[in-house]
Amino acid sequence: RRHISICFSFFFNDTATTEIYTLSLHDALPIYPFTAVEYGRELYIGGNFRSVDSISSLYYAKWDGKEWLPTDFITGIPPTVFFVLNNNLYIGGDFKFANNEYVGGIFKWDRNKISSLGTGVKGGVYAIGVYKK
Repeated sequence: RRHISICFSFFFNDTATTEIYTLSLHDALPIYPFTAVEYGRELYIGGNFRSVDSISSLYYAKWDGKEWLPTDFITGIPPTVFFVLNNNLYIGGDFKFANNEYVGGIFKWDRNKISSLGTGVKGGVYAIGVYKK
C-alpha cells in the first residue's frame, strides 16, 4: 500500500479550516491530481483513491465537517474536475457512465440524483466554466 498526505485549506461553515488527511492508494493505480470543491456545506474530493481515513470510497468522498463519507455516485474512473453552479455539482472526467447511466464524461448531481447533460462529450472533460453573453 502507498499513502499520500493531502492538505486542504478551505472555508467550512464560514470558518477557515486547514485539514491534513492521508489517503490510501491502491498500488496498481497511477496517482492523478485531486479535484476538490465545497458543495452544500460539504467538501467533495475526487481522485485516484479507494479509501479516505479507512472509509471505503472509490474515487469520491465528502467531508461533512466531522467525518469523511462516501458519495452517492459512482463512475468507475476518477473525476478530473468538479464545478458548482446554481446549487448543482457538475462532475467531469474520462468516464462514460455514472450510477450505471450513460453520461458521456459529464453529469450533474443535485444531492438526490444524477442527470446527464444531453449525450455528453466525445473524449474526456478536463475543465468546466461558465460563458455569459
